[in-house]
Amino acid sequence: MRVPGQQRHLYRWRWTAALVGAAVLAFALVLGTVSSPATDVQAANFTVNLITTDAPDLGDTNGNGAFDLGETDDGGTGETGCDTDAVTPGDQCTLRAAVYEANRNGDTADTITFSAAPGTITLGSTLPVGDSHVSVAGPDGWAASTTITGPAGFGIVVTGGGAGPCFTLYSPANRIQDLVISGCVADGIRVLGTSTGNTIRNNRIGTTADGTGAFANLLGISVAVNANGNTIGGTTAADGNLISGNTGAGVIVQSNNNFVRGNVIGLDVTGTFAIPNNVGVSIGGSGNTVGGTAAGSRNLISGNTTDGVEIFGAVAASNRVQGNCIGTQTGCSLAAPNGTNGVEVLGVAHDNTVGGTTAGAGNTIAYNTAAGVNLAAAGGGNVVVRNVMFLNAATGIVSAAGPPISGCSDVGGGNVSCTGTSPAAGYSIDVYRANTSVPGAPQGDLWLCNTTSGGGGAWGCTFPNPGGGSATATQRLAPGNTSAFTVGIAGIPAGPAATATNTPAPTNTPAPTNTTAPAATNTPLPTATRTLTPTVTGTPPTSTPVSVGAMETVNLTSGCNNVSSTYPDNTAIATIAGAVSPSAALGAIWRYDAALNKWYGYAPGAPAAANDLTSLRFLDSIYICVHQTATWQRPKVST
Repeated sequence: MRVPGQQRHLYRWRWTAALVGAAVLAFALVLGTVSSPATDVQAANFTVNLITTDAPDLGDTNGNGAFDLGETDDGGTGETGCDTDAVTPGDQCTLRAAVYEANRNGDTADTITFSAAPGTITLGSTLPVGDSHVSVAGPDGWAASTTITGPAGFGIVVTGGGAGPCFTLYSPANRIQDLVISGCVADGIRVLGTSTGNTIRNNRIGTTADGTGAFANLLGISVAVNANGNTIGGTTAADGNLISGNTGAGVIVQSNNNFVRGNVIGLDVTGTFAIPNNVGVSIGGSGNTVGGTAAGSRNLISGNTTDGVEIFGAVAASNRVQGNCIGTQTGCSLAAPNGTNGVEVLGVAHDNTVGGTTAGAGNTIAYNTAAGVNLAAAGGGNVVVRNVMFLNAATGIVSAAGPPISGCSDVGGGNVSCTGTSPAAGYSIDVYRANTSVPGAPQGDLWLCNTTSGGGGAWGCTFPNPGGGSATATQRLAPGNTSAFTVGIAGIPAGPAATATNTPAPTNTPAPTNTTAPAATNTPLPTATRTLTPTVTGTPPTSTPVSVGAMETVNLTSGCNNVSSTYPDNTAIATIAGAVSPSAALGAIWRYDAALNKWYGYAPGAPAAANDLTSLRFLDSIYICVHQTATWQRPKVST
């Protein structure tokens, strides 16, 4: 289901208004608190051993700005096992009591762990991590960092939150990890402007404990204005969060210099089936990085109801979207499209980069139901470069027209030169191999070279021959935006294949984990419906062939080749795939079912459940996608 633009932006501004109110309240609490001098306290570990109770906060009942003996925040039971004093046998510690005791323990780096699991903690109100009005204030006026670590196997589910988020972060440098944070009335985690440098890693946010179905929050993770320098995920396999199934955005950031790395956003724990957020990642600040060039930084952002990534607003500048797979399943070859654009830059956001010129910066942006990258409502200075784009339904890039290409010719030494004309001198020209398989083509699925237009706008660009195909190009004159791809493509003479250099590194997809948490009650959502509409050639006949003769060879160029299958009805996928030579060249095989408006696909090494061509018929049109020049054997037929 596509959510109208007005509705999805309503999610954003409703959230913004709520944050403003929360920030005002927090500021008033700070001004109104009479803080006692900092005490000499030590870092402490609080162990939660009671997970079925959410004890209320009794607050500062005598009004002296601090907690005294007998004045408790753990349900009125007096000093308990959550405190830093000696533990009395039989003491019980709830998560709320542990958080509040850590808050009032002063400027220390406290930890909270669990000795009891599995279980579900249903919160009656938000858990205020580092909330100053329940803290013994330190020199900076806030409680210091708290690390909350769930047990192995995602055995603790935190849900509820009353009318607010499940967790609200007030102080700097907190860490929340290894929890299931789902079914929260508002946000799963809300980071306020007083809270910077936090790490949120290896959680499941908006899904069931086993990561296979939706258990929605309103928003997954929200980061407010001035809450700078946070990391959501990380660069190792154990760091990435699963952020899926949320009613609004999976992640929304309105601050600066944050990192969103190594997460799965919009799919299930296997990176295969869609559990959509409304928007995958929404960025409204500056200097943020979604993905990155370092190994393990890549996010898998797919299956969301609207955009995979959106960058919005006049203050959204100098953000980078790099090294991600957007619109695909794990492995970046099978489809899991976002419901509108892969990336959209809007609200006059300016000077942002999608892709980049350094190794590993290029994104794979494919199969999305609208454009790969949409710059129609963007400000200036937005750069889209060296990404792998193919089979986006509308077009690769929505922007001003691309530069005409005059032609391409073999210049010897295994090299090809393409020439064309831009409006004037000084344009930066990037030439790509053109993928022309669907309407909205061409889209650049392999970057080939860069040059700058000279006098009169003429340009020429030379590159190693990618093995034939055709060429398209983009142009940019600073401070403008990158253009769309050239519509009028030029053929590349056949020749030896060149190896692609801008394919992102493998993603940090969280591995399926056996959990001892209560069985999920939500049915996993199916893979997002394929809504691409390529022109499929060849109408299946009403009868089978009269005879099947000897095999014939079909030459395949690097990219996705549209060919007709001549195999008998319901031939095994393995047979059709095994006819590609060399076998290592095969990336994927696709078939489009016009009656069902759906893609079916196969990729070597993908889970068996994801591989399906479903009743392939004689003379069906298929797409064979290969990494290099290859051949494919099929039967010669006569009717």
